[in-house]
Amino acid sequence: MNFTARLLSLSLLPLTLVAALVLAADRDLLLAPAPLTAAVAAMPGAELAPKLVSTLPPPATGARAFISAYLSPRGQLTVLATQDANLRWPIASITKLFTAAVASQEDNLNQIVTLAAEDLPENSDSGFFHVGESFRLGDLFLPLLLESSNNAATVLANHSQVDFIQSLNNLANKLALHDTRFFNPHGLDSQIGVNYSSAYDLTLFAKWLLQNKSELLAFTRLPAAILAQANGEFHHQINSTNELLLSAPWAGEIIGGKTGSTDLAGKNLLLILRAPNQAGYLISVVLGSSDHFTATRELIDWTLASYQFAS
Repeated sequence: MNFTARLLSLSLLPLTLVAALVLAADRDLLLAPAPLTAAVAAMPGAELAPKLVSTLPPPATGARAFISAYLSPRGQLTVLATQDANLRWPIASITKLFTAAVASQEDNLNQIVTLAAEDLPENSDSGFFHVGESFRLGDLFLPLLLESSNNAATVLANHSQVDFIQSLNNLANKLALHDTRFFNPHGLDSQIGVNYSSAYDLTLFAKWLLQNKSELLAFTRLPAAILAQANGEFHHQINSTNELLLSAPWAGEIIGGKTGSTDLAGKNLLLILRAPNQAGYLISVVLGSSDHFTATRELIDWTLASYQFAS
């Protein structure tokens, strides 16, 4: 059984200093307001393009940057609304989607690892891990992506067969994410450097995940799961950090996404939703918000009210 199948088999529980080092700008300047814009990009295959049916302006979400975009079944990306979409901003634990993408390419995910002190740098981490516990490496995708365990990210990076940080940046370069850079595998604020990206880059990454790593998104839409140790013994129940999985008001299925929150980043959320009439996908990115769930609800509500999607 491959690691994806095994993780899913464990997961079917019904439950319930950016500024100085990275962005080189004053934080007050970074937090200055920016204008809101809405647009539909021209693209081939016009019959698949969303149709603007309302002239209401995009919502004032309070986020520092956001984007609402549509990905057609043909893979064509249309930006529907944006605010400072190219602003470089700390992405916090959205980093872990990139970490999962890099780690999923390894061929050692069935390896049993016994946790050492260097694998567990954060005592307050949500993963409840302890030195001496053993896990199959691939099973750590669950705490990584659901409860956003920083220690799970560290374990995956420490036991990688490649230079993990370089691989994260190589992936960003491969995908032409020009406003994205990584300094660690978890997204915590650090004096060494703070991981950053932009709303637009994260939209491009979401498109790539949908087309190439949809199994990772399948993990992120689980509201809860169970993590077992290498010997099969129960370790703990994992609950998702994404409350929209349980309270989303939209008819469209949530495909996946990731939260992220630090003091420098504020509250971030990348969310992918199936578009109405099964007509592709809606991609929402909110960065630097005080309430990423409310900001995302408002942005998606506006998108669904403002556009008609082909069936």
